[in-house]
Amino acid sequence: MLLIIFSVDTLVMLSLPRIIDPGINPALASCVDATLLTVLTAPFIWWFAVRPIQRIADSGIHTAKNDLAQAKQDWEDAFNTITDMITIHDKDFNIIRANTSAERVLHLPLLSRTGPKCYEYYHGTTSPPSGCPSCKSLANGKPSIVEVFEPHLNMFIEIRAIPRFDADKNLVGLIHVARDISGRKRMEEELVNNSNRLKAIIETVPECVKLLASDGAILEMNRTGLSMIEAESLDQLNGRSIYSLIAPEYRPSFEALNKTVFQGGPGMLEFEMIGLKGTRRWVETRSVPLMNCKGSITAHLGVTRDITEHKKLEGQLRHAQKMEAIGTLTGGIAHDFNNILTAIIGYGNIVKLKIGQNDPARPFIDQILASTERATSLTQSLLAFSRKVAITLKPISMNETVKRVDELLHRLLGENVELKTSFSTADTTVIADSGQIEQVLMNLATNARDAMPDGGTVTIATDSAELDTEFINTYGYGKKGLYTVTTVTDTGTGMDAHTRERIFEPFFTTKEVGKGTGLGLSIVYGIIKSHNGFINCSSKPGRGTTFSIYLPHASASVQTQADAGTSFLPRGGSETILLAEDDAEVRKLTTAFLKDFGYTIIEAEDGAGAVRLFVEHQDAINLLLLDAVLPGKDGKEAYDEIRNIRPGIKALFMSGYSVSTLTEKGIFGDGFEFILKPVSPAVLMKKVREVLDK
Repeated sequence: MLLIIFSVDTLVMLSLPRIIDPGINPALASCVDATLLTVLTAPFIWWFAVRPIQRIADSGIHTAKNDLAQAKQDWEDAFNTITDMITIHDKDFNIIRANTSAERVLHLPLLSRTGPKCYEYYHGTTSPPSGCPSCKSLANGKPSIVEVFEPHLNMFIEIRAIPRFDADKNLVGLIHVARDISGRKRMEEELVNNSNRLKAIIETVPECVKLLASDGAILEMNRTGLSMIEAESLDQLNGRSIYSLIAPEYRPSFEALNKTVFQGGPGMLEFEMIGLKGTRRWVETRSVPLMNCKGSITAHLGVTRDITEHKKLEGQLRHAQKMEAIGTLTGGIAHDFNNILTAIIGYGNIVKLKIGQNDPARPFIDQILASTERATSLTQSLLAFSRKVAITLKPISMNETVKRVDELLHRLLGENVELKTSFSTADTTVIADSGQIEQVLMNLATNARDAMPDGGTVTIATDSAELDTEFINTYGYGKKGLYTVTTVTDTGTGMDAHTRERIFEPFFTTKEVGKGTGLGLSIVYGIIKSHNGFINCSSKPGRGTTFSIYLPHASASVQTQADAGTSFLPRGGSETILLAEDDAEVRKLTTAFLKDFGYTIIEAEDGAGAVRLFVEHQDAINLLLLDAVLPGKDGKEAYDEIRNIRPGIKALFMSGYSVSTLTEKGIFGDGFEFILKPVSPAVLMKKVREVLDK
């Protein structure tokens, strides 16, 4: 372009004549030339230089205007499409701009009214309320935020007030960004309500609910749990480890359980817990991992139940079952032993009857029979323990019973043991076998004496007590009602818990070999149980022992049951007796003895044989002598079949078991003639004659 202009200028200067001679006025000539040059070149400069530049400038301005308009439109679109409420205010709380959401939610009449106050529409007030975020931001020039429920809008809103500054950093107003948070608030309220409900449930459940860390630290625990470990509040634990509250022997097991839980598995464990005050209790805990929303295990959630009473009752049940099993065993042993004793006693008496008074063998026979009496006493003791011995019940006064054995007990205890008695002023009548109750007192007194080798005091006291639900729950035994209580207390060496658990077992004794059979307390236990009573032992090493006997109270007005019995000399007869006995020795002995006294004997080995033989000899048989327990068909079943043939037949039952045991087994009930083995020939003869003569 400049080249063209230069060329034109040169051409003009060469072709046009000079208007002013430069020699005359060089300065004027130069000015004229410049003017002329400008006039001549101006069109060219406009067309080739200025016009394109102007065209470019006009295009840029137009583009900038379009971009600015588009940006403004984009801002307006964004401003009005934002779902949050946005309003722009001046320093006087006047709303000068609002987006569509604000106009809609706040019902803002922006087009029909200028300068509406923000607090009128946000808060429904005539002046800025307390805690207004706008006031805070205008005061300190910093953003502020508030969550508030606005009744006139019926919603929770979150308001953010943001200060506006001009180019000189002067505060000129505010921007409000408000959001409807009603849904979130409802969810938060529901979460709080659910949390409170869950907390209330956890706090009221009768089990310990706890959260534990991986190292065993206690994070949370409900009121039941705090009570279980004897703590007043969770603060008292202060991050205490659960392991410090577990009996040492169970800590490894609980550590393994905790490890299992933090590996994602459930677990269950029974262990002994030790409270802050030292109380030990059995508990059962069931545990699961507690996970967060990401599935990570955050805590050990355990539900722990106090099973101390359950363990106590479980132990009592095991003890009762053990005692019952031992009783069944001893009863069976006594039954078999009685058959053996019956043969020994029988043959001994036969020999004694057949030899003369001066026979040198007679003292030996007497010694044999004396030994069988002691053996019989032993079997009766076993039956007493198993509660299978026959007892004679009648009203007796425990006060009178203690007084009656007082002198005997004095001699039994010896000079270095003092005997004290204390009697209740209340009625102490019970229904009992006086002989067996006296035996109980004798056995307990003997044990007390042996527990005081250096002397001491034995106190026997009577009293009355009402056993209620609280008593039964506390001690684990008893039935509701009024009881007469007899206690025997000594100042002896006492016993530990392990020994107390076994004292009523047969043949258990703490005495040296040869110093005791271990049957004394087992007999006491059996006698008291057979009287529907209860016996309890409390003892500690070095603090003596107290046995408490509870027997159901009975009114003193109950009529005394007279002991029935008739004494007469044995005599024989000529009747025919059908004998059914499965023990060969007893059957042989009984047959021989009865024949010696003139009776005719038909022998049967079992119940079926007895029925068959009766059918064959029914016209000749006068009496059935049946063992109650026979193989196959027992004595009662055989008797029932025979009675269908001859209803009036007489029968006498024998057994090594007692009538009460046979009744429990359903063999027969009251009204049957019965004789207990071992039986001497004289007693058997008396009973046979008695039944035949009825």
